[in-house]
Amino acid sequence: MKALLSVTSVILSAALTVSCTMPPAQGAEAAAPSSAAPAQAASPSQGVPPAWQGGPALAVTAPGEPNPAIKMNAPAPALTEALNSAMDRLAEQSAENARLKDTVAGLQKQLADRQAAAADLQRQLDECDVRIKEMEGALEKWKQDVLGFRDEMRNYEEAQIQVLQEVVNLLKGFKKDKGGSPQEGGTAG
Repeated sequence: MKALLSVTSVILSAALTVSCTMPPAQGAEAAAPSSAAPAQAASPSQGVPPAWQGGPALAVTAPGEPNPAIKMNAPAPALTEALNSAMDRLAEQSAENARLKDTVAGLQKQLADRQAAAADLQRQLDECDVRIKEMEGALEKWKQDVLGFRDEMRNYEEAQIQVLQEVVNLLKGFKKDKGGSPQEGGTAG
């Protein structure tokens, strides 16, 4: 917008300059009395205010600023050429601006798509995190069950061993009783 205003001001300045710096018609020069002011009749800047005669040149140092190559008292074709050049630059900048706006719109759409994809991936990641925590909990429970089962098996095996030892002890005692009775009976009889 600033560049547009700047270019517009250059165009208006050029138009004012063209209207103010137009040299008098050649017929007027011929009709001018040579005795009245011969130096003024030959001057191309006749009718131009003294502040504009040989004044500083305007320059386009940045887009939209006046061009230093154009003097305020330059002939009309040079100003017209400068005006056309400024209009061409304005058209090029407008086209570039439109192209950049299209690029921005496309990039904003891509950004929105990628943000949606990132949100979807984050949702999936959160779901996977919940599943992993559930699996970790189930694994921990399984470990506790296995360790508990081991303890139960050890207790069962220890009880079984104790029962077997008692059975062995009973059988030893029964064998002693049976084995000792015949010997006692055989010595006595």
